[in-house]
This record gives sequence, structure tokens and C-alpha cells, in this order.
Amino acid sequence: MNTLGLNQKELNSLLTLTSSINRNLLVLLLPVTFATTDDIFIHRSLRAVDNNILLSHLQQRQCAGEDEFFKDADYIEKITKEYPWLFDSTKKLLDDCDLQFDRESLKNKKIYSASRYDDKLLLEKLAWDGMAYRYGRQNNEAKKRVKHELEIIDRLGFSAYFLITWDIVRYSMACGFYHVGRGSGANSVVAYCLKITNVDPIDLNLYFERFINPKRSSPPDFDIDYSWKERDEVIDYIFKRYGYSHTALLGTMSTFRGKSIVRELGKVHGLQKKRLIRLSIILRRKQTGMR
Repeated sequence: MNTLGLNQKELNSLLTLTSSINRNLLVLLLPVTFATTDDIFIHRSLRAVDNNILLSHLQQRQCAGEDEFFKDADYIEKITKEYPWLFDSTKKLLDDCDLQFDRESLKNKKIYSASRYDDKLLLEKLAWDGMAYRYGRQNNEAKKRVKHELEIIDRLGFSAYFLITWDIVRYSMACGFYHVGRGSGANSVVAYCLKITNVDPIDLNLYFERFINPKRSSPPDFDIDYSWKERDEVIDYIFKRYGYSHTALLGTMSTFRGKSIVRELGKVHGLQKKRLIRLSIILRRKQTGMR
């Protein structure tokens, strides 16, 4: 059921609520952005950095409300005293919410086909066929590398990981999408034979152990880039093909450290470039203990 959130400033609008609006769909909206009042200045500074403007030019609509702190149940009940039904509908929505994290079990899909042994056979088939395509059937160095890599991949139980990556790339190529496999995965001849990457490790003298070594316990990671126009379709395929229990999106958080702090904050405070350079030098000297 859809709901409509009202913030605290909009509560007075309930006095003129028309009969055409179902009040059971209304809930209290109290976003939480800050933990302490000190966070407000940090938030405003980051918003100025994000909008690439001076802090003095930052408008209120570009920032979170300064009252966006966590409110306890007593506070919520107090501000909805005149509208007990709003408190009840909000509480019902909260009671219906359930969020649990399983931090113990591994979520990686361990088998691609019917069994680990079948995965081993399938990966071998694809790798040797791919070797014939990439190098020809008589390339002894390629044979040696493929055999060596397949042994390590099977021993560590990573066959399904290679097959899943191959399946994603196969789908995107069938759609006519261009991909770039980069990073340490380019050290694998098997990945090259499966068309996961297009970098020849033998020609460039790259070693598989930089990607996977026999002592590794966690799966390696393939870095595969797609155009922003096609990325969502590939992600949609992954979720639908492997399910939400084995698939997740990861986010990265950019942080400012060292000179970048001085540079970014200095710009939003309107400091001149020469002064920023001088402040960066002073900061670096303090960090290294130089005078």
C-alpha cells in the first residue's frame, strides 16, 4: 500500500485536509541526517563541494534540514497529539518493517551448473576451446598456462566464479555491448580464453599468481567496465539470473584526506590558489614531522 509522508512543518496542513484524501495513507516523515550539531557544518561543506560553489552561495534547498536528528517515540507522540491517527499509522508502518542481516554465512554462489565436478568439466571445455580460438591448438606455452591455471582454480573451488563471470560477459556480448576486463584479472590466460578480458598475459609476460595464488582463500575479483548506457541492463540480468540471495550492489564512499581536504574546503571558502598551495605544504610538513 502506498503512503504519503508529512514532515513536521506540514502538520498544520492537516487542519484543511479534504475528504478526498485517505488519511490512513498519511505517515509522519522524520528524516535523520545528523548525529550531532557538529555534523551540520560538515554536511554544508560537503554540499558546497558537491555543487562546486562557495559556502556562502549555498542555498537551503541544497542541504538537509537542520532539525534532521533522530527523534524518540515520546517526541513523536507529543507533536502528533492533535492527530493520534497519524501517530498510529506511522507506528504501524514501523512495526511492519523488518530488517535483518545475516553476517555469518557466505552469499557467493558456489555452483554454476549441477555440481562442483560439472563446473570443473565445463570450465575446462570452455578454456580449451577458447585457447584454440586465441592461440591455436599447437601453442605449447598456452597449453601449459591453461593447464596450470585450471588446476589452481579447481583446487581453490573458483570454477563457478569464472563460469558466472563468463556467463555475464557472454550475455552482454550477445546484446552487442562492449566491455573491458581490467585489473589483476588480466593476468589470467583462462580469463583471456573465456573472453572475460582481452589482454594476452603470455604476450605481455603477466603472471597468474598476481591474480590468484594457491594460498588464497577468498574469491578474486574481476573488474569489468560497461558503458553507462548499457550497465543497468547487465545488472538487471545478473539479479534475475542469479537471484537476490546471491547478488548485491556495492557502493563506494569517497573520503578526503591530506592535501585534498585543504584543496576542497579551501575552494568552498574562497581561498586563493597560492594560499591553498602554501597550506598544503604546511600540512604535509606537519604530517611528516618536517620543519
